[in-house]
Amino acid sequence: MSHVSLRLFSIAAVAALLAIAGCTGSRNLSDSGILDGSSARDIIALVNGQAEKVSTLHAKGTVTIESPSLSNSATIDLALHRPDSVRLLVTGPFGIRLASVLFAGSHFVFYNHFKNEVMEGDIAPDKLPAMMNLTIRPRDVVNAFCGARTFDEDETIPDSMNAGDSGTVLYFHHAGTNHRYTVDRQTGRILHVHILDGDGETISEEYYDYDRREDGTIMPQSVRMVSPRTESAVSLFYDSVTINEPVGRLALSIPADAVHVRAGSSSTFQ
Repeated sequence: MSHVSLRLFSIAAVAALLAIAGCTGSRNLSDSGILDGSSARDIIALVNGQAEKVSTLHAKGTVTIESPSLSNSATIDLALHRPDSVRLLVTGPFGIRLASVLFAGSHFVFYNHFKNEVMEGDIAPDKLPAMMNLTIRPRDVVNAFCGARTFDEDETIPDSMNAGDSGTVLYFHHAGTNHRYTVDRQTGRILHVHILDGDGETISEEYYDYDRREDGTIMPQSVRMVSPRTESAVSLFYDSVTINEPVGRLALSIPADAVHVRAGSSSTFQ
């Protein structure tokens, strides 16, 4: 399997895992908006509340990966059922299926179509499987999949807040890092997250775009995560999204002759 295909498979598999942990649901998907002059606590509560409005999600689109050694895209078909089930189908050029990924509860299954290899095992609630060798905060990307990035649990009162051109900006100072959030005043959605180190150098940035439908519901449209230090970026673009509609039983179809690879092995990613 090519380096490009494997890299796309790895990123897409990570994305599926991240999606299972944080999408929670409610019946009402409409937003109340942020009024000018709203207190910081009200803004934070409204933003965090967006993560509690999804019970199921089905999305089709593309994932694009950029790095000094790679720039490529793959097609994704994502189905999610709260609280803990995700199926991700990854397709490459010419409609070639690269991988199928399923997470259900604390168990994962990866199927590599090129190698006819299947890997499965248990996952911890607070970290990715060791085979992925990635350091990333699951909750942040989870909420991105739900179209609702949230503030950290300890970010209850900002150190400062002001009205920027594109929205309300809230600043939080942490030990060694500073977080800057730009919130759309009309929808209560985070548009931009900028994380800097103690010297003011950028660690990462996140950009979010949404589609506001005629009935007032707000759907995720694109997500872009940038890491300047590694000169890399991952972008998700949704062509179609449905929320809180039946997604059916989430399962994978794996050939009987598939080779089972030990969880933790790097075979599937080489």
